[in-house]
Amino acid sequence: MTLSQTYLTKDDISIIGKLQGLCWLRLQNKSYTECELAFKADEFQSLNFFLVEVSEVSNISFVNGTAPKLERIVWSFATMEALSGINHLPSLKTLELNGDGNLDLIEELVDHPKNPRLKHKKPQHQRQEDGTAAPASF
Repeated sequence: MTLSQTYLTKDDISIIGKLQGLCWLRLQNKSYTECELAFKADEFQSLNFFLVEVSEVSNISFVNGTAPKLERIVWSFATMEALSGINHLPSLKTLELNGDGNLDLIEELVDHPKNPRLKHKKPQHQRQEDGTAAPASF
C-alpha cells in the first residue's frame, strides 16, 4: 500500500496496522501528520517492507510484538530524533537511513540476532567549510 497526501494520524495508522495481508507500506508526501510514528503490539503482523518519506516524521518506535515479519525499513528524513525498538523486529535484515541524523541506534543493531545491514546515506547537498559540495557517504 502506498499512501500520499492522506494526512493520517496515529489512530489511522493503528487501523492500518490491523490489516491482515498488508505486506508493504509506503508513507510518502504528507501521508502522515505527526512527528512520532509508534508501532504498537500486535500491529502489522504481515508487514515485510516499510518505507517512510514524510518530512514531519522524526521519531519511529517499535514495541515487542509488532511487525514480526518486517525485513526492510527505508526511512528518508529531514530530522531524525529517535529510532527505537529495532531489537523488537526479529526478521529485520536491512535498515536504510537517508538523511543526516544521530545513529545512536547502532548498539541495538549490534545486539540484534539477525545482524541487520545498515545503509546510511547523507544528503548530497551538504556543504563543506570551503563552500564546495561534500560527497555523499554511504
